[in-house]
Amino acid sequence: MAPLGTLIGPMPNPRNFKARIVAVITGLELGTTPDFQMGVDNKTPEYLAKYPAGKVPVFEGADGFSVSDSSAIAYYIAAKAGSESTLLGQTAEETAEILQFILFAEADFVPALIGTLAPLMGHAKFFKPAHQQAEEQFFRFIDVLNTQLINRTFVVGERLTIADVVVACDLLYSFQLYLTSEDRDKYPDLTRYFTTITAEPAFKAVLGDVVYCEKRIELAASAKK
Repeated sequence: MAPLGTLIGPMPNPRNFKARIVAVITGLELGTTPDFQMGVDNKTPEYLAKYPAGKVPVFEGADGFSVSDSSAIAYYIAAKAGSESTLLGQTAEETAEILQFILFAEADFVPALIGTLAPLMGHAKFFKPAHQQAEEQFFRFIDVLNTQLINRTFVVGERLTIADVVVACDLLYSFQLYLTSEDRDKYPDLTRYFTTITAEPAFKAVLGDVVYCEKRIELAASAKK
């Protein structure tokens, strides 16, 4: 089978995991760019001519179609699987709820996650009030997800959907870098959900074994000064 197209961006990366997991689930072949250098390749004149915003990842289809944003790419690949796939829901109501969770993860949760982790990882300047606000939002959304998952195995319906792919991938750094065992005990339903989803064969094929956070990432002493 010829590749559906190529996923362009650094490997590995949670933003790229989404499309790759969907490709494994659907059996569609997807090319990748293992030598891609973030901050270099996405700033070349050739790249910016195609994608002026310089966003990563992007998808370039074998048919010439292109699209950016990790969740949009994953959604597109799921749609290309055809009517046999249930990743996009089986009713209008399920599809709407799937979109609801995707938008929540991308528009609400991820900005709070980035605001919490980026300054600690040296990807942004540390400003204590802003970091505290981001962390408060991060834990508020973690609590929201935990509550919504009390009686659910999957975020929508009774089977895996694209919403689970997006939500689990967007949660990955939380469990790897910030949610300690004590935190995970406070959010048992979210922890159960994440553990269950990432144990799915398609997730294991892309993510491998997820190593959980033992000690929360902290700001370097030099940055504190």
